[in-house]
Amino acid sequence: MTEELQQQAEELQVQNQTLDEQQRKLELAYVEKSSFLSNMSHELRTPLNAVLTLGRALRLQLHERISEEEDAYLGVIERNGKQLLEIINDMLELSRLDSGQHEWERESVDPATTAGSIVEGLRPLADNKGLELTVNAAEKLPTLYVERRAVEMILQNLIGNAIKFTESGGRVEVEIYADASQLHMVVRDTGIGIPEEHLSSIFGEFQQVDSSARRKFDGVGLGLAIAMKSARRLGGSIDVRSKLGEGSEFSVTLPLKRANVKPSHQKKKRRFDADPPGTTALAAAHIMIIDDSDMILDQLRILLVQEGYEVTTMESGAMAIGSLLARPPDGVLLDLMIPDVSGFDILVEMRKFPALRNIPVVVITAYQLNQQQELLLQEAQVRRVLIKGTFDEEDLLQAVYAMSEKE
Repeated sequence: MTEELQQQAEELQVQNQTLDEQQRKLELAYVEKSSFLSNMSHELRTPLNAVLTLGRALRLQLHERISEEEDAYLGVIERNGKQLLEIINDMLELSRLDSGQHEWERESVDPATTAGSIVEGLRPLADNKGLELTVNAAEKLPTLYVERRAVEMILQNLIGNAIKFTESGGRVEVEIYADASQLHMVVRDTGIGIPEEHLSSIFGEFQQVDSSARRKFDGVGLGLAIAMKSARRLGGSIDVRSKLGEGSEFSVTLPLKRANVKPSHQKKKRRFDADPPGTTALAAAHIMIIDDSDMILDQLRILLVQEGYEVTTMESGAMAIGSLLARPPDGVLLDLMIPDVSGFDILVEMRKFPALRNIPVVVITAYQLNQQQELLLQEAQVRRVLIKGTFDEEDLLQAVYAMSEKE
């Protein structure tokens, strides 16, 4: 009996070692997949942003000199470029959520106001399809103290999906209410519905109800996965009820635990997170752009020159300080990942010289910053950080405009 028990114990130990090895391999594969998605998204986003910006600039410059048909061709390029950028951003968002790279700050969030902002941003899509889009929020909803971006991603994806899969003349409704322990956000639509056999898998990555070559709706099946991961990040969940041909109802539940309710005091907001636009424009301002990418330099230069700015571009970090000292600009747009001398080192050097110490700087980067890097930027008095692929022309122009604001 003793020998039999010993043999069983040894077999169990071997099985456990095998399972541990398999688990290690799975975790490694998961990390490699997330890293691949993140790197690929960054590499695709930079040239695609340049295509979009230069395409828009070309369309504006040639609008009066080309035919309507040629103008329509440029419009097709822009629309499809935006669609590709949306897919790339979703892939990057998902990889960040999976890897835990997101370090969003918690802040006060009014659920009704946040939902209203998302709905207004999506209303043109609903109007184009003749959909009724409404928000019904209960009075006296609690103010949350959570990661705003996570709440926004939940609503953006659920409401956007509802609009996408609801036929012309239908209805999309957002309802928000709370009980003693939970906040409820419900998105209902009168759309095409989901077959019962697909309900258990729709929150998976790259899952689509219709994956055939003839499918009617665009997308790669990441929106619901991002929404669910964001809800779980906040300690919540998403449930779905649907009937084919009649519509769907997605119910988001977020806990109202003490950590998620606004405290009596808040952490001080980082200066570069959301500075309001300035009230006085930089008159004939000289802006220096420091970036090692020719495409990015051309993209930003064309945009700013069209707005009346004088622009100097620098591809080398090593030469940047000399150029800054030779002719100090009114503001700097700075990439952090420059091969020869990093943007962090340029910031440190700038603050050593009295002539450069107070020049406002806006950082433009493709990489998600960690807390140590954010602290470095704060100490260097960076005005704002723009993540490549997540901001549009208006965001950039507001950031440049705000560089005239006195500290």
